[in-house]
Amino acid sequence: MLIPTNIVSMGEIGPDGYSVGAGMYKLKDENGKAIPYDDPRTALIRSKTFPGIARAMAEQWGGKA
Repeated sequence: MLIPTNIVSMGEIGPDGYSVGAGMYKLKDENGKAIPYDDPRTALIRSKTFPGIARAMAEQWGGKA
């Protein structure tokens, strides 16, 4: 179980229950062009592990190095 360590604000939540500005239509490629949801590159973007999560996992589950 991962224990929360640095809880950050979840930002603004819209009436639909989703974070404001978190839609898939917001994804952009390296040239700033919108990436459609069915583009294969979106799988890579959606699978990203954010640095804070990775750090917490390493610290809590990694043991002594």
